[in-house]
Amino acid sequence: MNDSRTSSHMLAIENLVIEILKCDPPKIVIQNWKQRKNLEFTDRLMLKTREKIDIKQIRFNLLRSRFTFTVITYLLSKIYDMLLSNTWYTKRELYYQASHFIRCQSMIDAAIQIICNLLDSPPWEIGIMATSKGLVSGQLVIKIDNEHVIDCSLPTGTLIPHFICSASVELRCSAKYVLLIEKDATFQRLLNENILNKLNGSLLVTGKGFPDVNTRILINKLSQNLKIPVLALVDADPFGIAIMSVYRYGSINMCNYAENLAAPEIKWLGVHPSDMKIRNMVTLPLQKCDLLKLNTLSRAIFIKSNKQLLKQFEKRDLCIFELGVDCGIHRCRSFLIETVDTAAVMVTT
Repeated sequence: MNDSRTSSHMLAIENLVIEILKCDPPKIVIQNWKQRKNLEFTDRLMLKTREKIDIKQIRFNLLRSRFTFTVITYLLSKIYDMLLSNTWYTKRELYYQASHFIRCQSMIDAAIQIICNLLDSPPWEIGIMATSKGLVSGQLVIKIDNEHVIDCSLPTGTLIPHFICSASVELRCSAKYVLLIEKDATFQRLLNENILNKLNGSLLVTGKGFPDVNTRILINKLSQNLKIPVLALVDADPFGIAIMSVYRYGSINMCNYAENLAAPEIKWLGVHPSDMKIRNMVTLPLQKCDLLKLNTLSRAIFIKSNKQLLKQFEKRDLCIFELGVDCGIHRCRSFLIETVDTAAVMVTT
């Protein structure tokens, strides 16, 4: 971690603790970022400025918030030690170290979100790294500090490293565009189909479903920093649209860091509802969980602000059919190859 940033974060923690102790009884005042009215949307989900946002209090003297207060202060001391010793941990490791009194991982995750909000810093800048699950394959080299060099051309995919969030990371990529794949099964099938040779100049990335932070950071760096077009291949169902939206617009829980996590220029390559009709693919009725997700998405500000997406919701195509990309592979082996063949056209238009 950068020495000046480390010092500023340590000073911020010291000042925060002083402010907490000044209160009688002790309390922590935070921004209420989970309320939709506190969010704004331009090309991505962002938190409003501090003057315009509601706040809430976590008070030690209230039984309902005392344990949350305790977890936050415990983690503040832990993070301070991490900064002092220049070490880092994943959220999972922090949970295991405190599992004797903290009941579940979600409590750690929620407390870390609050701390990052209080310090106005993303977790990776205070020594908290995300566990990687995303894969990348193609002409990409990831380099940091002239020591760690990762060649991502492995035929089975390379795990996106946790240090991708570092400001000192250097990306060398000769790809003309990125194919962002929703599912690992589809990612592996495309590699088995030798897609990287068939589509010269493509780079494949998958977050294996809803993406982890490291996959989102990589996509952001490729799109925003290197200006490489990103084309998303997701299911034509509510969850597929939701996953693409996280990559493209960001998420409520991480709206403070949308600048580092969202890539608004992502284009939806497919699968579209029209693909199902044209190819007479087998479809399934949406389940209850799909309909609930659809209902949530239809109210989202980024859907209402996108005429093309909103039009599909109004047609209710997503309500009637569900088509997995994997289904497309098994029912029509040529579907994916033919679909990604249009990528080169999309890149130049």
